[in-house]
Amino acid sequence: MNQPGMLPRASLLIFLLFLRSNGLAQSPQDRFINVNGLRLHFLDWGTETKPPLILLHGIGRVAHTFDHLAAHFSKDYHVIAVDMRGHGDSGWSADGAYLVEDYVKDIEKIVRQEGAVFGEYPDYEPGHYTFLADYLPYSTGDGMEHRNSTVMTEPASIASNRRRLLDTVAHEFFHGWNVERIRPRSIEPFDFERANMSSELWLAEGFTQYYGKLIVQRAGLADPRATAEALTEFVESATVAPGRAVRSAEEMSRMAPFMDGGITVDRTNWPNSVTSYYSLGGAIALALDLALRGRSGSEITLDDFMRAMWRVHGKPGGSREGYVDRPYTTDDAQARLAEVSGDAAFAKDFFDRYVRGREVADYARLLQRAGFSVKKRDGGRAWWGDVRLDARGDGARVGAVVPANSPAYAAGIDQDDTLTQIAGERVTSADAVNTVLSRHRPGERVTIAYIDRTGATRTASVVLAENPHVDVTAVESAGGSLASAQRAFRDRWLRSQQ
Repeated sequence: MNQPGMLPRASLLIFLLFLRSNGLAQSPQDRFINVNGLRLHFLDWGTETKPPLILLHGIGRVAHTFDHLAAHFSKDYHVIAVDMRGHGDSGWSADGAYLVEDYVKDIEKIVRQEGAVFGEYPDYEPGHYTFLADYLPYSTGDGMEHRNSTVMTEPASIASNRRRLLDTVAHEFFHGWNVERIRPRSIEPFDFERANMSSELWLAEGFTQYYGKLIVQRAGLADPRATAEALTEFVESATVAPGRAVRSAEEMSRMAPFMDGGITVDRTNWPNSVTSYYSLGGAIALALDLALRGRSGSEITLDDFMRAMWRVHGKPGGSREGYVDRPYTTDDAQARLAEVSGDAAFAKDFFDRYVRGREVADYARLLQRAGFSVKKRDGGRAWWGDVRLDARGDGARVGAVVPANSPAYAAGIDQDDTLTQIAGERVTSADAVNTVLSRHRPGERVTIAYIDRTGATRTASVVLAENPHVDVTAVESAGGSLASAQRAFRDRWLRSQQ
């Protein structure tokens, strides 16, 4: 174990700043090593018996970057500075697959595809847009949009989490239009002294969430399986999440001040009454995009709606730098949809049902046009709810709010109850419950014995249901054939727009 303040025996450091070494000077030895057929150069200071300290440079640097710094550490460590492949005296990969360089090329593809959605880029005040990425083991995952830049942090590497990192890139860059310039009136100007409650975050964040996934696909950076997983997340947020029956998309948006970084003192029932406006807004965007395409033969799409929002509310800009003179309301967004679709009745119906109301779109029908199917994940399997159980000596304790749309909730099971038996069998864990349920069918009734949160011993009768969770899959991946009309629809939706 390392003592506080001491470096571990083998340390990997990436230095972005230079330190002076108080005049210490020691010439390194030039060495080479072959790794996977590639000749790599490194500089070697110190003695092999000392603990190794490996120095890696950043983009545009070389091993000699550390000449002065390494001399300082060489008294106590065996210091090695590596020329990364394609840098300094190291060789170049024959296939040209350079991690950071390729990642930048991926970002360029995203930037071009998003520019194609709006037909142009915003006038960035500095004359350019900057991506600031901190991918470090001790970072927390986040992305924050600004008018002319974004800051993205993740405790992950480009090598192992490339697509997920690119999802964040696509999401945050899209905000350069949507939110930073196409801005809800409820948060323009933003008040830094009190909570800002907005009814439009389903569009500001939710539509951005949808486009983040869509753009990565259009840029050729996601395979069909990853896209199907994203579609599944959107569909489930609208069809399975219990909060959808409690609050509309507008009402979900107004919950942001209470949930986004807010800390509650008491327990809440938010898992049953709130659905993220990111995923729910993404589901609404998906439904609207497919509906527009279906009714127009793909001649009118959500891209047209976003361009209309940009033309009327974003591009005019503001009389002062950083401000927006024509922010929008939900009524404004409905008016833009009426203009784009040429059908005010359609626009009103869509907003009344899915934005102001709590109805759920027919995703199976909408996705079928593109050759995707929506099927039960565990069709025919008994389900009593997505109940979190924590093992205890006397049974399995319900460790979280029980979903309100579950048979367990209907039977009166609640958080902090401890299950002792199900269908006459002793319960010790969630696996034990699943084993028992696997022997039953939807519609059957099972008896549960439990100790409720007051300490009283009780029994409940649970009528099992079919597991409601769904998966979105491409028809060809399930052994079906993609019709020519479906392929044409899908290509116009998911292929590059350049």
